[in-house]
Amino acid sequence: MKKYYVLFCLFCFQTIIPAQEKYNYSESVNKFAFDMYEQLIKNNDGNVAFSPLGLYTALAQLYIGSYGEARDEIGKALYIEEGNEEFLNDFGCFLDSIGINRNEESLTLSIANALLVNSNIKLDDWYRGSVKKYLHSEILRFHAHGDAIEKINNWVRNRTNENIKGIPITHEKFGNILLVNSFIFQDSLEEGFRKEKTFTDDFYLPDGSKISQDFMYGRGLFHGIIREKIFVVKLPYKTGSHDLFLISTQKKKEFNELEVTIRDLQITKFTRWAGLKSIDLYLPKFQIDFNYNFAKLLEFIEPKNFLSKDAGLNHSFADLDKKGKINIISSKIIFKLNEDGDKPSVEKYIEYDMICDDPIFTQLRFNHPFIYFLVEKKTGTLLLLGRYVNPGN
Repeated sequence: MKKYYVLFCLFCFQTIIPAQEKYNYSESVNKFAFDMYEQLIKNNDGNVAFSPLGLYTALAQLYIGSYGEARDEIGKALYIEEGNEEFLNDFGCFLDSIGINRNEESLTLSIANALLVNSNIKLDDWYRGSVKKYLHSEILRFHAHGDAIEKINNWVRNRTNENIKGIPITHEKFGNILLVNSFIFQDSLEEGFRKEKTFTDDFYLPDGSKISQDFMYGRGLFHGIIREKIFVVKLPYKTGSHDLFLISTQKKKEFNELEVTIRDLQITKFTRWAGLKSIDLYLPKFQIDFNYNFAKLLEFIEPKNFLSKDAGLNHSFADLDKKGKINIISSKIIFKLNEDGDKPSVEKYIEYDMICDDPIFTQLRFNHPFIYFLVEKKTGTLLLLGRYVNPGN
């Protein structure tokens, strides 16, 4: 099975650089991930999806370009130790250890950044140098909003290998400085699902109603965790560097409780805990196309006006007057789970010629809301986090 994720953010970035990891930021990124998840589901009763590492790195670029109260509060949100003067170098080492630009075998992982700045704005020399050296960000100049839109679309198309053709932006939605990020992940799972076994059944919504959904079916040995209230399945990727986890509840009505306690489940340790089990696995075939607004998402950070000129964010941009602004624009993520991709080899796809209710096999049906996340195995960092609650959402 091949699965891919495409994320673009008009306000993001990433860092890749030094040779040796000095500080593992996975714990900070993952704590930040659950903060963001809590914010996303507050006013959203549907499907959600976002890249914790992508959003963390986006705020990291704001962090290095801020001072005073704004810097302190952004640092707290990112779980950066107070007084950490080596953040840029250390975080760059961390991202380099993850390998955020890889194109090998079946795996494609690419994180790229661009800073679009109005040609009338002079960038502070230190900030400009730091963005290039530590964040490996492209700096693009534009003269007019129409020119910026064209450059954004061209940049996104190039960075996403045409997976994103363009983005809907009006001239009124941005000011003089824009941060742009692209995130692509594509790989084939070790164990695939055969299209001929896909069938239609009921998916149960949070309110107890149900809706038709296509389900993929696989019988064999899967990495799983089965507890009294929850069950977990781990789906490793062929290249061995990433795992996809899906978590659901034994009882359909307990999903809200799972979301409340998800932070305490130590889900990044599931990689070690998940053992091989004989499982009849039913997974929905789905695609999530999710949009969210960074500014609204980050309202929990104090001061609430930390994006304004007076909050101390703009000192890195020398000629930014009161009319200028750094924009945070809506982000979009696409997540697909289907049978497409390379046919799995015989030793990687175990199928038994037995009846479905054989007692040797445990049935795990993801036919009601569940949480999913993509983990980089070496560091335990969450690259993707989301929930699936409604096929029709």
